Amino acid sequence: PDNSSNSYLDFWKQFSISQEELEHNKIYPIKKLYINDNLIPNYSNNVRFAFIVEYDDVSYKKIYTPFAKNKKFKWISNVPLYIPFGFNSLPYNSDTLIITKAQKDRIIFKKYFTDVIGLQNESIGALKQKTINYLKKRYKRIYINTDLDTAGKKALEHYISIGFEPLMLPDLFYEKYGIKDVGDF
Repeated sequence: PDNSSNSYLDFWKQFSISQEELEHNKIYPIKKLYINDNLIPNYSNNVRFAFIVEYDDVSYKKIYTPFAKNKKFKWISNVPLYIPFGFNSLPYNSDTLIITKAQKDRIIFKKYFTDVIGLQNESIGALKQKTINYLKKRYKRIYINTDLDTAGKKALEHYISIGFEPLMLPDLFYEKYGIKDVGDF
C-alpha cells in the first residue's frame, strides 16, 4: 500500500498523525475493497483505510471509510469486538494504563504515554472479563477515556463501576463546541 498519497495523509494530518505512525500501527490506505471476491463500491471516492490487527497469530482487518454517507458502511470489520487495538504491543513500561475508544485516539495518546490500548467501540462487550482481570493485575491504575456523547457517558459509568478512573475532556467541549473525543480536540 502507498501511504504517500496526499488525500490519504491529509485525513490523518488533521489529527497530527504521521505516515510513520500509520505504518507503525498497520494502517494503510486502500483503493479497492473486495469482500468474498465482490468489489465493494466507493461511489463518492472517499478515502478508505485498512487497520490490520494481529491477535493470537491471526490477522484481522477493520476497514474505515470516515466520510461514508451511509454510516452503516463507515466500518467493515472481521475484528472480534473484544480485541483492543494495541493489546499485543503493550510495552508494560508503566504501572498506569490508558484505555481509550478507537485506534485514532490510541495513536494520539501514544504520543504522550507508553501503555495505551484502544477499544473497538464503547460497549460493555468491548473488553472480556478475563482481559479486565489481567489488566488489573498488571497495572496499578487504569484510566478510561470515552467520547463525551451519550454512548460514551454510558460506557464511562460502566467502566468506573468496575474500578477504572475517568480521564475525560471537560463536558463543555462537547456541549459548546461539539468536540467529543481527543481526535476532535
